[in-house]
Parts: sequence; C-alpha cells; structure tokens
Amino acid sequence: MEHDEQSKQASHPNYLLHSTNAVAWAAFWGTPIAAGIVLAINYWRTGQYSAARYAVVLGVILFAGVSGVLYFVPDELFGRLPLSVIILPQLLLVRFVAVRLQQQLLNEHVSHQGHIGSDWRAVGIGILCGGVLLFGILLAFGVESFFQPSPGVLVKSGNFRIYCGANATKQDVQKLASTLEAIGYPQSDLPLAHIKADGSAITISFFLNIESDFVEPDVVELFREVGSQLVLRGFSPPLTLQICDESFAVKKVLTID
Repeated sequence: MEHDEQSKQASHPNYLLHSTNAVAWAAFWGTPIAAGIVLAINYWRTGQYSAARYAVVLGVILFAGVSGVLYFVPDELFGRLPLSVIILPQLLLVRFVAVRLQQQLLNEHVSHQGHIGSDWRAVGIGILCGGVLLFGILLAFGVESFFQPSPGVLVKSGNFRIYCGANATKQDVQKLASTLEAIGYPQSDLPLAHIKADGSAITISFFLNIESDFVEPDVVELFREVGSQLVLRGFSPPLTLQICDESFAVKKVLTID
C-alpha cells in the first residue's frame, strides 16, 4: 500500500505549465516574442529542449512578420485603425498557434494530475519582455538622434519656421521668409526649410511630404521659380536648392545661376 502511494506520487508532475490563454496574455503585454518564451518554458519543463529553442525562434518570426505587415500599412490608414484591429488578430493568431502546438501536451499534463500555473505569471513575463523591447527601441532611436548632426537653430520669422544652419545669419532667415511670403509660398506650423552658408554660397533645403525618390517635374519647375525669385531679392548666385522629404533626406538638387 505504501509502495503504491509512492509510485502514484512519483508519477505526478511536480511543475506547472502555462495555459494557451496565458500564452495569449504574454503576447498582449510583450508581443509574440513573449508568447514564444512562455511556450518555450512549457517545452523546457517537459524535457523538450529542442522544441523550447524553436518556440523562441517562432515567437521572433511571428513578431517580425506582424511588424512587417504593419510597416507596409499606409500611414493615413494606420492612423485611423482602432487599436483593437491591430492587437486582436495578433492575439487570435498566437492563441491558435499555442493550441496547435501544446493543447495535447497540456491535456496529458492535467490527466497525470499536473497543475496549470496562474496566468499572472505569463503576464509578468509579457510585461518584462515588453519593457526590454521598449527600452531597446528607445535606446536605438536615442543613439541615432545623438549621432545625427543638428540641423541648426529653429527660427520663426513671420509665418514661417526655418532652420538657421552653419554660417547663416538671422538676416538670411528673414530675407528667405519675406521672399516666400511675397511669392505666396504655403505656410506651415512645421519647420519649412533649412538655410546654410559656405562663404558666399547659400544652400536652402525645403522639406516636403515626399514618399518616393522621384520628384514630379512640376514640383521641380516650381522650385526653380522660387530660386529665381530668391536671386532677384538678394541671394547671390549660384544658389543651391535642395528638395527634401520630412526626414531631411535630399531628393533633388537644383542650382540657380
């Protein structure tokens, strides 16, 4: 009798496994990467060490796939999507994968009188993983911003905001702003342009909402006319104009003689 009791106790798993709902909760707080970690914990505790490693890789692949899909969603559409439309499909996908991979494992665990852990443990894993990812993203953007050269001092002149760059003066900014106002250049609350000087050579960069490397011919001709007006109003030729996107990347360079 005592021997049977010892055998029965020995057959009982002495570890906890996470449910498929817990996997989804981990994904909610920490992306599919956290879900992969929770799946890996289940595999590791049952001695399936190779499967545990593959589960982590699967979580990374799912995260990369979801991120890739979201990256190609147009900004105007992405801004109108409810948060639930972005998050809910990910959670359903993660839970579907968890059920396919581990529901039988969990059923066998319970049938041997094993216990399922609290979902809060998976939530904690998700929060920890999400915090690490957020810190990494912030660190990456911070390092990138640290190494980017400063565009200069942002000066408000009239109804325009213009960066005053290397060797340019406030008078240069004012002359540029007054010329743009005189020719009816569209006003904006965002930084409009950047001006810098190298001796007598002036370079003016204009920031536009451009999504490709191609600049329409009518836009090029418009800025040739802007350049001609700037020369007529006191900027010495040759004057260099740069048509840039909103991240300051140069798309087209014009020389006005």
